[in-house]
Amino acid sequence: MFASVVLDIATRALDGAFDYEVPRELEAECVVGATVLVPFSHREAVGYVVATSAWPPEGLDVARVLPVSRVLAPSAFDQVSARVAFWMAREYACPPCEALRPFLAPGQTVRVRRASADDPWELLWVHFNGATSRQYHDYFLGQSEVVFRPAIFNRYVSAITEIIEVNASKKPEAEILTSRLIVELLTLSLTAGSSANRYDSILKQKLASVNSYIEDHFSEDLSLEKLSSEFYISKFYLTREYKKIYGKTIFQHIISCRINYGKHLLRFTDKSVEEISHLCGFNDQSYFARQFKKAENLTCFAYRKKWRD
Repeated sequence: MFASVVLDIATRALDGAFDYEVPRELEAECVVGATVLVPFSHREAVGYVVATSAWPPEGLDVARVLPVSRVLAPSAFDQVSARVAFWMAREYACPPCEALRPFLAPGQTVRVRRASADDPWELLWVHFNGATSRQYHDYFLGQSEVVFRPAIFNRYVSAITEIIEVNASKKPEAEILTSRLIVELLTLSLTAGSSANRYDSILKQKLASVNSYIEDHFSEDLSLEKLSSEFYISKFYLTREYKKIYGKTIFQHIISCRINYGKHLLRFTDKSVEEISHLCGFNDQSYFARQFKKAENLTCFAYRKKWRD
């Protein structure tokens, strides 16, 4: 058995369906309208079955046909709906997957997990339609980009997960509860800009606190691990956002603070370079000397002599 699948990849470059072999154990589920997971270009992609056949399409090299990996969701539309969707794609010059969305079941969702337990990810999406969907869509595009990173990401996940659970339970009130949750998702999306601004302000305040902490404790044994633990922030996220805001790395700021304090001690005290290096937070005098020369283009002794003469 073979299936023609429209991939859920929104690009006009993919303006048709791809043919896949249906494993015998999936034949009962892999019908027109089903959502499936299929191999595509060295990865796996979500797609929709738009036609099936007991025999391979004419001209198809069966030896090169890849199998459907999984059936993710049951049939949501029939052959007639598929033909209408292709007509819409031609008439409105949109990708076939976009034309198929109005025919998907309300609240239909798909989950895809990476196989590796060490590097997991999950794809969650919800399709919905209604009398005011277009107005919501147009208003959203006027306020935000098509792809955005929500500041309150966990609330999106919570709402989508609840939609999945509500529809899986098949309770009489499922449709009403789903409508409420979809409105919540829309509200979150339409106010994402203001939420992001509030989040951005909070992030800048936290990074300012990190910056002040470094300036007060530069002589101590500072590390990314210690800073991330002190301020409850991922060290990778801290590194990236700090560089974005301040234009330099945390390590560079620590070194800068230590060198500035070293300059002060060289000018206004008679302490040895070795003693100064330890007071500044360097465990190695030669390393302090190299960093000082790199920053000031002068040796420690030349800098002291310059200000003493």
